[in-house]
Amino acid sequence: MYMEQLCTKCKLVKAIDQFSLKRNKPVRICKACHSLYRREHYVKNLEKYKEKARRWERENKLACLHNKLKKFGLSVNEYKQLEIKQNYVCKICGKPPTRGRLCVDHCHKTGKVRALLCSSCNLAVGYVKENYQTALLLADYIKDFQLER
Repeated sequence: MYMEQLCTKCKLVKAIDQFSLKRNKPVRICKACHSLYRREHYVKNLEKYKEKARRWERENKLACLHNKLKKFGLSVNEYKQLEIKQNYVCKICGKPPTRGRLCVDHCHKTGKVRALLCSSCNLAVGYVKENYQTALLLADYIKDFQLER
């Protein structure tokens, strides 16, 4: 077997380990050129790739949910139990999610799941960095501003 090979893309002679194998034979384009081609193709066809991912998510909602819940140590069944326990509404505002599902709220220090929240309430908790004092100050600010009207 050859120790070097010419890349048909960049026209450089490279070591054989710089080429991928197909049916136990090196392909004609080196790994670097192939990687560059794939990257350019992805950028050029970004919308196509995004649509493909969205379609897969629509067709595989349960798998997507399972993957998202893994990081919280929750199963799909445990998530559904939380939904039922909360009557399918946000634990803070009491409203159902405007789109999608309720978010899993968890303590960032311990990782413990607290409740399910709508995306707005989940973001609000994140913006105050789970700080009780900051949340109270924010509530006072909103209250004072509403009294001025």
